[in-house]
Amino acid sequence: MCWVLLLSWLTHFAASPTWRTPVITERLLIEADAANPLGWQSSGPASKISVSNEGVIGVQRDINKRGRISRHIALPINASLLRLQATLQTDTSAADRLTWHPAPVLLLKDPTRSNKYLLVERPMFFQSLVTLDEVIELEQPNTSIEVLFSSPPQTDWQLSNLTLSSVDEDARYRVSQYLLAGLWLITLCIGIYRAWRRARMPTVVVVGILGPLLGAVLASSDAVSAFFTIFKRSLNHLGGGITSGQFSSLMQNGHVILFAVLTLAVLIFHKHWGLLHRQVLVGLGVLAVATEALQRHAVGRSPDVQDFLFDVFGVLLGFLIFAVFKGLFKASKRLLSEPS
Repeated sequence: MCWVLLLSWLTHFAASPTWRTPVITERLLIEADAANPLGWQSSGPASKISVSNEGVIGVQRDINKRGRISRHIALPINASLLRLQATLQTDTSAADRLTWHPAPVLLLKDPTRSNKYLLVERPMFFQSLVTLDEVIELEQPNTSIEVLFSSPPQTDWQLSNLTLSSVDEDARYRVSQYLLAGLWLITLCIGIYRAWRRARMPTVVVVGILGPLLGAVLASSDAVSAFFTIFKRSLNHLGGGITSGQFSSLMQNGHVILFAVLTLAVLIFHKHWGLLHRQVLVGLGVLAVATEALQRHAVGRSPDVQDFLFDVFGVLLGFLIFAVFKGLFKASKRLLSEPS
């Protein structure tokens, strides 16, 4: 467990701007320009930008409506990597923002493609301060990028310290990426081999569930978009339909379902591997941490707190289902063994 946590931390660090892109080639948006209201456009008459003396950006709008402002930023020719830094803060209480599906607050959009968001930041209800420092990988050459700042209904978010830069990737990143991929592969193979030696069929079942989970984690944003297109076309043939927002909710629920099914399968066979319940829960929690670290290296994907919480919720849901059915099985067995 400790080794997997260490490897997860190294994987997370290797994707950080400090390691991957330490050299800034061009400042595309500096903090002073970002605080200039003339550079922003409102989405309608209900939205109006406000800037404090400290350069903190807010959106004025009707209390029950969403406010949104945006600005286009020109990109240098052949730009492939961007670094975004920003601070999001709100004074709205967590109780007033209580939801498991928070609305997006800060987005980076590819204006040449519909529904193509390169970054979506949606703070959870318990987060009142979020500091961003992210590397964004462009999957195709762009001439501009669109920054969108949104203030959901009944929530006043503020944006500050916003900068956007064009950056170069250090050669050490690719080296560390190959090294980490090798270490993860070795770790996975050792784990599967040790489980296989103790119980073959249960190991096949669990690996069969783990495979799609890791595939979903490591898929690029283009692969996810392609899957959405195929899924939407299939539903259209059947007379149904789905929006990108509904598909996003479906993907989030997929986190819960996959981890719940995986947890249930491991608990059903845990005695074959000599594992205790708490070892299973801790191990799957570590797996949730590892998948979020790995997703930082998937092209166009970025992990967030929401995904991790859905993973943990899936683990707890799987354990609850197992505990309920185990209790029912014991109760029925006890009733059948009692003399009539």
